[in-house]
Amino acid sequence: MGNHRTISYLREIWHKHKPDFLFLSETKQSFEFVQKFQSHVGYDCLVTVDPNGRSGGLALFYNNEYQVQILYSSNRMIDVEAVALGKKIYLTFVYGEPVQKLREQVWERLTRYGLSRTDPWFIIGDLNEITGNHEKDG
Repeated sequence: MGNHRTISYLREIWHKHKPDFLFLSETKQSFEFVQKFQSHVGYDCLVTVDPNGRSGGLALFYNNEYQVQILYSSNRMIDVEAVALGKKIYLTFVYGEPVQKLREQVWERLTRYGLSRTDPWFIIGDLNEITGNHEKDG
């Protein structure tokens, strides 16, 4: 998010699609920096997870029209319960572990959520489920 072109591109996407929730991973920025971007896209609410050094960082933007309760946040996910059109839903915004041997922690938590939830549940983000560099494009 420190790159001017990135900010311009995000603004363009927002103006075109106006998503109800906007999730960013690998922001590499503190809450204060991400909060400045919030005014450019018109969201009422912001939840962030600060990066660890110069890597990571999560940001979730949304509006007050949804009754959102943050259930859990970590450097890998933000899990929320929301009310949309009068119905309870769960949304888990994920930035999966890029280190293959550490992925089990993320999947264990997602599995636990899946076993305990009966209302609609959406998993959104980058699960980083590649087996090797040969699967990367770009």
